[in-house]
Amino acid sequence: MFLFKSHCRLLLFLLILSSFFSTLYSQGSIVSASDTETLKLNVYVSGFTDIPFLTNEIDFALFVSEKDLALVVIKIEEKPAASGGKEFIITYSGQKELIGISDELSYVPQPGETEENTKQRLATILEIALIKYAARTPVGENISIKYSHTEEQVAAVKDKWNYWLFSLNFHFSLNREKSLKGNSLSGGLSARRITDEWKMRANVNTSYDENIFDMEEIGLSYKNITRNHNFNGLLVKSISDHWSVGAFVEASQETYYNNKFSFELAPAVEYNIFPYIESERRSFTFLYKLGYIYRKYWEETIYGKMNEGLVQTSLRADVEIIKTWGRIESSLTGSAYLKDFAKNRLRWDFEIGVRLFKQLTFDIEWRVSMIHDQIFLEKGGASFEEVLLRRKRLETRYDYSLEFGFGYSFGSLISDVVNPIFGN
Repeated sequence: MFLFKSHCRLLLFLLILSSFFSTLYSQGSIVSASDTETLKLNVYVSGFTDIPFLTNEIDFALFVSEKDLALVVIKIEEKPAASGGKEFIITYSGQKELIGISDELSYVPQPGETEENTKQRLATILEIALIKYAARTPVGENISIKYSHTEEQVAAVKDKWNYWLFSLNFHFSLNREKSLKGNSLSGGLSARRITDEWKMRANVNTSYDENIFDMEEIGLSYKNITRNHNFNGLLVKSISDHWSVGAFVEASQETYYNNKFSFELAPAVEYNIFPYIESERRSFTFLYKLGYIYRKYWEETIYGKMNEGLVQTSLRADVEIIKTWGRIESSLTGSAYLKDFAKNRLRWDFEIGVRLFKQLTFDIEWRVSMIHDQIFLEKGGASFEEVLLRRKRLETRYDYSLEFGFGYSFGSLISDVVNPIFGN
């Protein structure tokens, strides 16, 4: 009996002891292997050599040595910047449950910036971009965001131009031959104001061409001067992520097109296949316009008109791709007069702009048109001298052109990245 009681006491003691150690063990291992993975965001980085520095700076990320272990893969590439110096391209790719979530950022260090400052700035960019990935995991529950600023800094970012952006252009050419002297002068001013909902734009362009023919051997001297003036404006409102409505207005005088005065007012509607918020990178739009045009001619037209009112309809498809180095744009436009659809035109435009330095750009543009709407042609035709001097537009079924030049913008840069409705 004594032995039985002793064995029971020993068994009870062993059960209590095993229970104690079991409880102790379970308390020491309360975070399982799967729980450990939720404490930090597994990240794989290539192109950044100082991983310990990143570990110090980004405390919610665990930088792993194998891609397969990561939820986010980051690739940092260095290349020459368009404005000189270097540029860092940072690409993000989600893996596993974050697959399909990707992003691309760029960073251009300021002139004279130290390597330490560059490294710090890159770490900050990585940290900010990783937050959107962490927010999709339990890691996000332990992240807080704080914005550090002073009142002076807040005041400094206020837009002193009130979203207005201005552009100037100026061109001059000089041509000399034995019997011909030519001078050409042209310039323009544009102003635009763009907010999230509204877009206003106005452009004024003028040109002056002078050609002097002096043929002493036959005693002929002739001077030809051509002046052209144009104003166009736009007012448009965004009504959704894909739709916008507005109106175009234009007034002009052009001697070459027998245009003594013309005025056009055209309401329009636009649809963007991509949401407008993506227009900083890409857009694919369709713009329909229906407008009234009043024209007054210098000379009677081939249809016996000195002035007339017209209704014109048009549809334009426009594709634009924007990169850090510049942009590419292509558009196709078809138009016709409602009174006679045989009077129509089809036009293709293509433009590429390369950023040279900050707001200085180099642009190349070409245009091809199929033409069947020259209702402005003069009834009397053109004399030999007028053809030679290009004083009158001749009948044609097509035309094409190639242009290149430089542009510079100043004023508010905020409006340059929002709401590109109805084109730029």
